[in-house]
Amino acid sequence: MKPLVNDAPLLIYPQLAMAIGLEEAVLLQQLHFRLHYQGVTRDGEVWYCQSYERWQKQFPFWGIQKIKKKFLRLEKLGLTISNSRFNHYLGDRTKWYRIDYKMVDTYFFAHSGQNHPSIGMAETMPVLQEEPSQQVRTERSYLREVKDIEKNITNKTDATYMVIDYLNEKASTNFNKKLKANQRHIASRLNDGFTIEDCFMVIDEQVRSWMGDLLMQKYLRPSTLFKEENFESYYNNAIARKRYDMPPPPFELDFSEGETGSSEWD
Repeated sequence: MKPLVNDAPLLIYPQLAMAIGLEEAVLLQQLHFRLHYQGVTRDGEVWYCQSYERWQKQFPFWGIQKIKKKFLRLEKLGLTISNSRFNHYLGDRTKWYRIDYKMVDTYFFAHSGQNHPSIGMAETMPVLQEEPSQQVRTERSYLREVKDIEKNITNKTDATYMVIDYLNEKASTNFNKKLKANQRHIASRLNDGFTIEDCFMVIDEQVRSWMGDLLMQKYLRPSTLFKEENFESYYNNAIARKRYDMPPPPFELDFSEGETGSSEWD
């Protein structure tokens, strides 16, 4: 018995949903399906490349920010691994994903009550700590959880340091990353659910637009780029630019459609 299936319908095992959360299990199963039919081998592993916007077409009942949080949680649990280093140009932040199937088996068999085929008794495996009222977890508690995850990943201030360092490199500026005034707006945008890569993408786009313009170049600063009233507009500009610059996608065979009928997941 395997915890993931290869069929087109989006099916999940209750044990996997109990182990990692229902929505996370749905997302993980769809990633497995895409890896199985559309995966690309890089560095000896099978990866699937997809933007958040196109992920949302597969999950139209979720917003982009929620999808980001789901992937962040899957990475925190060690179930998925992602990067953007396989892209053709530096400014492309589209992620490539793969699944750590050993970790999937670990969580699955720990909660299924079955013997693991390679390790033995399920009781010997680490078990994800249960959360109180997990079945009725609120969006607010989920946001708090994501913030805690990002704090652990970035070691509190590393995220803002990375963004300011990136801005200094791209815009030839010299902002002090340890100043609270420079960190404040960036930290707020990360708390809103934007990622470090989103911040990089905004920097790339505004540097492209403003660098060399004596009037606008002075606004390449944290207080302008990451101010709440400005950031979403800059982010949308960056997304639009990315779509414009991106070459047409290669033709893909969609195995979720065919004789069995169209799939609701595309």
